[in-house]
Amino acid sequence: TPAPAILARAQALQCDLIVLGAWGSSRLTEMVLGGVTRALFRECPLPLLVAH
Repeated sequence: TPAPAILARAQALQCDLIVLGAWGSSRLTEMVLGGVTRALFRECPLPLLVAH
C-alpha cells in the first residue's frame, strides 16, 4: 500500500498532522489489497484527520 510512502514523506517534511480523505471500497477489494487508511491508523505516529 502507499501507507509507508505517505509516512516517509510526512516525516521528511516534519509534518504535525496527516489529512486523509476516506472513501469506501468493496469488502473483497479491501481484504485483498488492504486499506491505506487502516494501515495508517495502525502504523502512523502522527495524528490523522480523516474526512469522508
